[in-house]
Amino acid sequence: MPKETPDPEEKKEAENQEYEFPSLHQELEEHEKSKEAEKAAGDLSASLEEPPASAPSGEKSSQESLLKLKNLLTRHRRVALVAGFVVMVGLIWVLKYWQGFHPEAGDKQPGAVDEVPVNVVEVKMGRFQDKIETTGEIKGEAEIELRFEVDGIVQQLNVTEGQRVQAGFLIAQLSDKDAILKVRRAQNELEQLEKLFNIGGVSKTKVSEARLNLEIAQAELAKTKLIAPRSGIIGDKASEIGEFVNPQRKIATLVAIKNVMVKAGIIEKDVDKVYPGQKVLVTVDAYPSNLFEGKIDSISPVISGVSRTAEISTKIPNPDSLLLPGMFARLKIVTYEADDALFVPNDALVKTQGGFEVYAVNKDNVAESRQVMVGYVATEQTQIQSGLTPGEVVVLQKPPELKSGSKVKIIEVQK
Repeated sequence: MPKETPDPEEKKEAENQEYEFPSLHQELEEHEKSKEAEKAAGDLSASLEEPPASAPSGEKSSQESLLKLKNLLTRHRRVALVAGFVVMVGLIWVLKYWQGFHPEAGDKQPGAVDEVPVNVVEVKMGRFQDKIETTGEIKGEAEIELRFEVDGIVQQLNVTEGQRVQAGFLIAQLSDKDAILKVRRAQNELEQLEKLFNIGGVSKTKVSEARLNLEIAQAELAKTKLIAPRSGIIGDKASEIGEFVNPQRKIATLVAIKNVMVKAGIIEKDVDKVYPGQKVLVTVDAYPSNLFEGKIDSISPVISGVSRTAEISTKIPNPDSLLLPGMFARLKIVTYEADDALFVPNDALVKTQGGFEVYAVNKDNVAESRQVMVGYVATEQTQIQSGLTPGEVVVLQKPPELKSGSKVKIIEVQK
């Protein structure tokens, strides 16, 4: 079918209309483009993957612009959401952190006063002591090696190790046959000389010599017996029955334990704190609940050893024989003692230019600075002569922010 040729007049009239209404024509085109853009945006993923091959170049450009704009808005929206979430989490954490350290912050009223947390201790009255602590070993007051004065064969041995004996107890005896014969001979000679002296047959000097010989024989007989010179316990036994012994051979050791001695060392810096007659308290592992009391008997004048110590000997009464030689002992040497004394821990004192002060807490939980007079400063406690009364409570380890008149919160009361 042949194509119709447009009438030149109609064509000219259409061009005139387009020329006369250019804005209306542009609005129509923009309206159509916006519809197409909305359609493209509604199916954004499909338009990205399979763009129409037959779409005009103008429509492609419009779709690409809209796609870039939407991607930009979407990306910015995600960034904004993430940033908002992070800020919100941060604010929550800060709030919880603040409340953790200041749990009362939410309930705090305007003008309320902060309470300073403190630990306190009660002021005590009683026996105040300063002590030096050391360790040592218990020894017998006397350790005697028992020996015979003459040679001989042991005929009797009446003791065992650890046996308690009294003074005068027969420890051992040598064979005494020869000694008995010598005594009998001396007795016979004395009797004969006395008869002769009565009839004038001998001089008085001969009688006296005979009497002296008898006494010597009796003394030799007595030397065959080993007698305990004092009460104690047998530490060790070094001989047996039937053994030949001489004066150099030890038979046994007798340890006197009516009183015992404790040997201990005192370090150089504490030597000036001890003196003979000073009170010493002793405990042993065998009787942990028993407290034995003694006094320093002697102090060595020589500082010796790598530890630079001076040896002291402490004498302790032992009437029940509970303390035995060789026991490990713990000593407390009382260097200062006072009865009915007020004292507080050293941590309660605050050094000032004028002396010492403490912070006492009253019934309203308000701290008050109190000047005190110190009597004696020990290792852990300090004696207070004035400034406090029994039963008051004072602050331990004063916090830097604590001032006189500060309101305090008592955390712990130490007894």
